[in-house]
Amino acid sequence: MLHHAGKRRVKRRDLTLAWLPSELGGLALTDQSDKDAGQEAALLALFVRNQTKVALVLPVMAALFALSNLVWARWDAAVIWLACALGAQGVQLSLCRYYESADNRLVRPGEWVGMLAASELLFASS
Repeated sequence: MLHHAGKRRVKRRDLTLAWLPSELGGLALTDQSDKDAGQEAALLALFVRNQTKVALVLPVMAALFALSNLVWARWDAAVIWLACALGAQGVQLSLCRYYESADNRLVRPGEWVGMLAASELLFASS
C-alpha cells in the first residue's frame, strides 16, 4: 500500500473465483494474471453475433408479452413498458453493430465487455 497525504492508495488487482483443492477450502479469489485476451475477444464476438441474430425475435416477444399483460395492467403501462424494452434493445443492438464495425475491438475487449454488460443490464431491468 502507498501512503499519500494521509490517504491510502491501493493498487487494483483483477480477482476471480477459482476452484482450489478440497484441503484448501474449495473456492477462493485468485489473481487473473493469466487471462487470455484472445479468448475474451472470441467470447465477446460470439455474444455480439448471437445478439444480432435474435434482433428481430426479441421485439416480437416483447410485444407479445405486453399484449398478454393487458389482462392485468392498464394499456398505458403496457405501452410504456414496451417502449422501454424496445429502446433498451435498440441501445444494445446499436452497440453490437458498432462493435462489429469498429477497428479497435480487439485492442481493448475489456471496455467492450463493460459497455455490452451495461446494455444487457439496461435491457434486463426494463
